[in-house]
Amino acid sequence: MNRIDEIRKTAKEPFKKIIEECEESTVRCISHNDADGICSAGIIAKALVREGVPFLMSCIRQLTEDFIKSLKNEQYKYFLFTDLGSGQLNFIEKYLLDKSKVIVIDHHVPFENENENLDHLNAHLFSIDGAREISGSGMSYAFVTALGKNRDLSGVAIVGALGDLQDMSGSLHGVNREILEEAKKEGIIKVERDIRLFGRYTRPLYKSLQYTINPYIPGISSNINGVSELLKELEIPHSVNGKARRIVDLSSDEKQRLASALIQRLLRAGASPEIAESIVGENYTFVNEPEDSELKDAKEYATLLNSCGKHKRADIGIAIIVGDRGALEEARNLVEEHKNTIVEGLKWLYENPLKIKRSDVLQWFNVERDVDDSIIGTVAMMGMGANILDRSIPVVAIAKMDENMYKVSARGTREMVDRNVDLAEAVRVAAKKVGGEGGGHDVAAGAVIPAGKEEEFIKFVETIIRRQLGEGKS
Repeated sequence: MNRIDEIRKTAKEPFKKIIEECEESTVRCISHNDADGICSAGIIAKALVREGVPFLMSCIRQLTEDFIKSLKNEQYKYFLFTDLGSGQLNFIEKYLLDKSKVIVIDHHVPFENENENLDHLNAHLFSIDGAREISGSGMSYAFVTALGKNRDLSGVAIVGALGDLQDMSGSLHGVNREILEEAKKEGIIKVERDIRLFGRYTRPLYKSLQYTINPYIPGISSNINGVSELLKELEIPHSVNGKARRIVDLSSDEKQRLASALIQRLLRAGASPEIAESIVGENYTFVNEPEDSELKDAKEYATLLNSCGKHKRADIGIAIIVGDRGALEEARNLVEEHKNTIVEGLKWLYENPLKIKRSDVLQWFNVERDVDDSIIGTVAMMGMGANILDRSIPVVAIAKMDENMYKVSARGTREMVDRNVDLAEAVRVAAKKVGGEGGGHDVAAGAVIPAGKEEEFIKFVETIIRRQLGEGKS
C-alpha cells in the first residue's frame, strides 16, 4: 500500500461525515495564506462544491489563540483547518470542541491531542516527514480523494508542495512523488528535466534570469546589466529576429552552458553544492494550460498563489484554482508587487549589515517596519542564498506587526538539521516562554511574540539551539 493510501484510509470516515452531516449546514474552513495553504483551501473548496456542501473559507497568516477564541462565537457544526492547526490543538480543544466537530489537516510538527470531536490528520502521525515528503495541500488532497474521487486535483497538490519548497534538492520525494505519479496518470502534469528558473514559458530569457531570487544568484538576480554581460560572455542571444527568447527556446547546448555558468557562480559565492546544482532539475508542467500562461509551469503557478496570499488576496488564488481564469490579470499585478517587496527586503539586508547580530550558533535581525512582515522568512532564506547571511548557522528574522506584536521567522538548512537543529522546537518553546505562540518545521518555523520581548526570545532560542547541538541544557 502506498503511504498516501494509508492517509486516505484514515481520512475516509471524517470526509464521509462532512458530506453526510453538512448538506444543510455550512462548514467553516480556515487555511494558511501562503501558496501551500491556498492550494489546500482550493482543493477543499473544489471538493466540497462537487459534493454540494456549503462552506465559508478564510486564509490567515497566523493561527493564534485569539483567532481560535473568536471562532467560538461562530455557530458552525464543523470547523476544518488545513495547513495549520496541529500546533494549536490545545486552543482548539479549549474553545471549539465542546460544541463543534473539528478536522485538522496539516503537515507541521503536531501537539498530540485526543478528543471524540476531533479528527487530526497529520503527516507526522503517519511517520511522514512533513517538511520534505508531503505538504499541507498534499494532505488535503489525500483527504478529498479518500472516497476515490477528485484525483484531478493532484496537480494543485504538486503546486502546493513546490510553494512549500519541498523540491529544494531538484525534485519531489516521498508521498509528493506518489501524488506526482497520480497527476501524470491523470494526464495533468508532465515532468521535464531542464533549467529551473522563473518564467520558463512566460518570460524573456533576460527577465527569467533577472527575476530569479530563489536561489539568489549574485550579480544576476535583480541585476539586468549583470544578465546582459553573462549572456554576451556565453554567446547566447536573448532575441532572434527581434523576438525575445525564453528558456524553453534555448538549444540543449545553450542550456548546458548557461546552467554550468550559473552553478559555478553560485559555488564561488559560497552556496552549497545542493543549492547550486538545484538550478537544473525536474520541472513540472501542466499539460493543458496555454504556453503563455503563468499556470503552465507549476513552480510559477506557486509563485502566483504565494503573491496573492502575501498581499491579502488569497481569494484570487482560490478563484484561479477552482477555474476562474478571469482572476489571472489581478494575480499578475500582485506577482510584480510581491517581487518588488522581496527586492526591497534584500536591499535592506545589504544596506544594514550592522543590524545583523550573531553569536556562534545563531544570527538574527529586526527590520521593525522597514520590511513587510509577510516576507521576512523569504528575505532571511534568500539572504543566506546570497551569502549576505551565514549559511552555517540558523537565522531569525523579526518584524513589527502592530503596536503589540512582532512576527518571527526562523530559517535553516538541511545541514543544520543533520546536526540536530530543530527550529520548530526552538521557536515554539522560546515563544511560549515569552508569552507568544510558534511552531513549524525543523528547517523553517515561525511565531508571534509580544512587543518588548524580542531580545528575551532570541536568548531562549539561542539557549535551545546550544542544547540541540549538545553544548548545554535549556
